[in-house]
This record gives sequence, C-alpha cells and structure tokens, in this order.
Amino acid sequence: MNMLTEEILNNPGVDVAKYSMEFQFSDPELVVTTKGGKDPIAIIKEACKHLIKNCDELLDEIKNIE
Repeated sequence: MNMLTEEILNNPGVDVAKYSMEFQFSDPELVVTTKGGKDPIAIIKEACKHLIKNCDELLDEIKNIE
C-alpha cells in the first residue's frame, strides 16, 4: 500500500492519497481525492499499471543477471 499511495501521489491531479487499516489483519481502506473532478478510480488503475510495469522491468533485469 505504501508503494501504491506513493505512485498515486506522483499524479499532479491528486490532492490526497492515504490508506488506513483498522486492525492488523484487516483489509486496508484507500482514500484518494483529486483536483479538478478527475476520476480517482482511473488514477488508481493508472498507478497500478505503472507499478506492474516497474516490477516487470525489475524481473527482466534479474533474469538477465543469471
């Protein structure tokens, strides 16, 4: 969740991105507010795609080391 909120905050259309967990083993609650009426769901999806791309690139680099 830390990586996701950081990635969301990189978007200039985001005002707030944070998460909270009521209990240690509960599902986290993500809160995203945007500027200018931008769709927070679209921003979350975009951030997830960017994180997936970064992870794929890292895995490719690791495979090339071997």
